[in-house]
Amino acid sequence: MIPFSILLFSAIFIRVVRGEGLQVSTKNPVSNCVEGINDALTEVTFGDIDPDAAYYTGLCGSVFHTTSLALSTMKWCTTQKQRDKGWGKMNGYCEEYGGLPLPSWDELLSKVNQSNVVEDVNTIDPTITGTVFNSTIVLSEEAWRAGQQTDDAWTTEENYHHGFGWGLYILVGLAILVGTLNRIFALFVRTYTPSSSSPQEISPLSHESRWYTIYKKHIEVPALFGYKHSQASAWGFLSIPTRLQGLFIFGYVGLNVIFTVVGYDIFYENVYWYGHRDTQIIRYLSDRTGIMCFYNLPLLWCLAGRNDVILWMTGWSYSTLNLFHRWVARIAILQAIVHSAGYIAEEMKQRYWWTGVVATIVMSLLIPFSVRPFREKFYELFLIIHIGLALVTLVTCWYHVEIWDGAYDPWIWASVAVWAMDRFIRVIRVIVLTYKALSKSGVNTNATIPWSPSDQRGLIRLSITTSIKIIPQPGQYYFIYTPYSLKPWENHPFTLASWTVNAHDSTLNFLVAPLKGATKRWQKKILKNQERKVDMRLLLEGPYGHTNPVEQYDKVLFLVGGSGITSILPYLYKLKLISIQVPEPTVREIRVIWIVKDQDYAKDVLDNELKEYVDMAVCGDIPTKVELYVTRGGANGQQDLIGSLGYDTTESSSTSGSSSPGITSTPMIEKFEPQDINKPSPNANNDGELSTTSNSDVELESSASKEKFTKSVGLTIHQGKPIIKDLVHQFVNGLVGSERLAVSACGPAKLMDDTRASVCEIYGNGENQVDGKRIEYFEESFCW
Repeated sequence: MIPFSILLFSAIFIRVVRGEGLQVSTKNPVSNCVEGINDALTEVTFGDIDPDAAYYTGLCGSVFHTTSLALSTMKWCTTQKQRDKGWGKMNGYCEEYGGLPLPSWDELLSKVNQSNVVEDVNTIDPTITGTVFNSTIVLSEEAWRAGQQTDDAWTTEENYHHGFGWGLYILVGLAILVGTLNRIFALFVRTYTPSSSSPQEISPLSHESRWYTIYKKHIEVPALFGYKHSQASAWGFLSIPTRLQGLFIFGYVGLNVIFTVVGYDIFYENVYWYGHRDTQIIRYLSDRTGIMCFYNLPLLWCLAGRNDVILWMTGWSYSTLNLFHRWVARIAILQAIVHSAGYIAEEMKQRYWWTGVVATIVMSLLIPFSVRPFREKFYELFLIIHIGLALVTLVTCWYHVEIWDGAYDPWIWASVAVWAMDRFIRVIRVIVLTYKALSKSGVNTNATIPWSPSDQRGLIRLSITTSIKIIPQPGQYYFIYTPYSLKPWENHPFTLASWTVNAHDSTLNFLVAPLKGATKRWQKKILKNQERKVDMRLLLEGPYGHTNPVEQYDKVLFLVGGSGITSILPYLYKLKLISIQVPEPTVREIRVIWIVKDQDYAKDVLDNELKEYVDMAVCGDIPTKVELYVTRGGANGQQDLIGSLGYDTTESSSTSGSSSPGITSTPMIEKFEPQDINKPSPNANNDGELSTTSNSDVELESSASKEKFTKSVGLTIHQGKPIIKDLVHQFVNGLVGSERLAVSACGPAKLMDDTRASVCEIYGNGENQVDGKRIEYFEESFCW
């Protein structure tokens, strides 16, 4: 559907444009007849023109020029409409730019000395061009046609410039339409695809399902090429889009290139640049790229905002729109460079020219100051530079086009309006959500560090009470401001972990890993208090983000790395609420795969946010298992982690009663080897894993009393890194009948790319593959 839309759109535009000599379907103005005659007459000069007068002042005040214009118009402009429209247009030029009106027909004809009229003058003949005439002349047919074609070519180019600019907007409109339809279609598939655990209900793929699977496997989910998407490519400077994103980007870039190189009417007799085809191409190309750059400016500003209607309609992530923003910026900057390079340095003394050069240089600087490594490592500096350079760009563009009397101001004002509206909505969001925090006693935040082995690693838990009652959703994030700090404008996004809806307000809980800047200051402030607790006032802006409908699937697999655990906490919280409120929830099983380097971090979260899921081995009423992969510390470190969690690592018995509810442990902690994930061993559980627990409820027999008992399993701890592909395949192989699986990944870029590639490999109708309707990949990511 998407490739067809892009190809159809391209075909329509390519049909109406061509290379040299093509005409647009839009008719040229009838006034071009008179204007073309005027241009042809300017190839010579007349003795009564003041050489020091302005261009139109000299022409409109010259009796010889105006009478020559009148007589040539009567001869070559055959319709009254051509004469009236053309004469009116010329009169407007004379009044606006020359300061005097064009004389009437009767007045001009009365001034003509018929005996002194020179007929059939070919002003474009190189032997005549530049000649000074002290009489009225009448153009030859060759000169008239050259003038007419020149003006037709000029107006045709203007039509192309603006037509192609609007064509980009149509492409964006199509992309939004396709994105919206894709969202509706995905919702339809998730809603009306039945679930069943009955094996006999598995049927061969229908024709529609086969096409949908192909679409998911080869277009929507995979990276454009290779397997890197979340990871940076090209030495860390570029982000590779998905194929679906790539199709939009390819369509946008391709149409910009096509619109730049086609539709030029280049001919030898052009009276503006007679005999200079190269000069014509350079001028038209410069104008085309400059105008299209202006058309791209509002798109550039629109895609940079947080409050974007495109996000609401399509359900795309902020990261997706940010990717499109960067590509629009690259094309706009390239167009600005080509536009500036087309003009000669002699015009540097004029303000419209040098301000255009400054705008181009400033826009070009946005690229090196926006590369991915710089954005990620120096975000605050990047933001200040980015906003500053963008502001300078708009101001210099304003002065660059002032000679066109406001013709191009709407594009600048549109960019300003988009920027201003985004900021206005941000302020409104902040005020509505947390206006009470601005009062004199407006403390609205409880900040704690309940546990940390050292003051350098304590996780901050923020509980922020909003000024109004809201109902949050998983996947949402909020920007947090510190209004009474040295930098009150500084804000950063934080993912919502859980929430409580009160009678008149809501309490939002955030889990924050202190790094530097504001979060480091929070940590120091909290640790100064012996109770590791302080009251603060913070402002919230949001909510942003989108919620993945994991509750519509039979099984849910969360694959997270490091601090990515914070992204799944709200989903677990929501699934718990659903399981309590709904008698038979759709979700029947949840598995959390958490890969972590820092054992202290893991202990902190396991002791707090994940504790109830581990202890009870359920999320509400949904069976839940957490598998922790510790990549550092070795066996001793793993043993220490288990001990610090309060779980016994000796063999359980009915008499000792030492095992903690919710977990069982083997007496020996062995290194988990990823390559042996499917290889059974003496200490392996039924899934072939080496772990601290089994994967299902276990029966242990006491050596003393031979009494059997069952322990609920909530946590498995592994040493080493897992093979993501094997984990995904293992869980998919556990699907029964037409059960559907939601796979959600969040964490390091490599983890998300590995998961994406694994899901793509599973799509199909072959062995160990499933229908595209039965497995859905969701990615929780945020990048600047």
